[in-house]
Amino acid sequence: MNTTKNYWKRLGEWATASRRNRFFLARLKLTVFYTLALAIMVASLSITVYRSAMTNVRFDLRDKLVDPVVEHAAFLKFAGDLETDIILIDVIFVALLASLSYIFAGETLRPLQEAMEEQKRFTADVAHELRTPLAIMRADLEIAQDSKEVDKAEVNRLIKSNLEEVEQLTDLAGSLLVLLKEENMGSGESFERLDLRALVERTVNQFQALAEKKEIALEMEEGEPVYVSGNPGSLGIMAKNLVKNALQYTESGGRVSAAVGEENKKAVLRVKDTGVGINEADLPHIFDRFYKADKSRTQTEGGAGLGLSIVNRVVGNHGGQIKINSAAGEGTEVVVSFPLEK
Repeated sequence: MNTTKNYWKRLGEWATASRRNRFFLARLKLTVFYTLALAIMVASLSITVYRSAMTNVRFDLRDKLVDPVVEHAAFLKFAGDLETDIILIDVIFVALLASLSYIFAGETLRPLQEAMEEQKRFTADVAHELRTPLAIMRADLEIAQDSKEVDKAEVNRLIKSNLEEVEQLTDLAGSLLVLLKEENMGSGESFERLDLRALVERTVNQFQALAEKKEIALEMEEGEPVYVSGNPGSLGIMAKNLVKNALQYTESGGRVSAAVGEENKKAVLRVKDTGVGINEADLPHIFDRFYKADKSRTQTEGGAGLGLSIVNRVVGNHGGQIKINSAAGEGTEVVVSFPLEK
């Protein structure tokens, strides 16, 4: 009795979960559609074969048999056997086609399901990133509200804390907009011939003040102009994220260098640092949105974990490739290659 109740309970839970799973229901509907369409085709073909076979047998019997009674009996026996065989074959074919239809329906819906799952993860990640700074701001404001007397030093602390969180939210919003723009940008859109080395050198110069503040040697290696076809804004964002990331994870007294040159008929950008490096287990996920390898990289500054995701998207839009050579405690080298533009 208990076994029967548990069975119906599990069946009810499965049915309820299936109703909530829109992709499962869509897969079933698509399977039914495919199966019906193929079953109609099989039935039509079977009817055609049946009629053709019966016509040929009738003519053969008339040519070989004289007695109409024997002819009719033989015809009925053949018709019955043929009908049984065709029905059996059709049932087997429809069952096989139903199984194949279920598989094909799953493959048809897979890209849409993956896109929906990616959107869900993205929304959850954004909500998670927003929660922390908003919680800090709310806590500070509640402390100020509950305090009967707030001195100037406390006010300044609250203002500074909230400004830091606002800055983090602003960076997050900006990174999300850039990532959205890059994901919607097609390859070759707004491209022009430009000197990649000059673009990276300008970026390095922009970060000299931050490097000096952190007591990090930031250098741009000398070289000849290297031309590529690309979007100046997108490539500028790529270079900015690479240099910023290298500075962020390099401790005082360290070194960050950038170099652009031609290698194997490719335009190659190398950004190398002497920072904390990346653990081998984290490398496969380093381009994932919001991924932070906290266990192997000590973060001294804020960040949403979108920098390398944006870099990866920009490189992909420009037909390039990106590779990261790193080990925990041994620094990191990012190597980006693009097609040369002569």
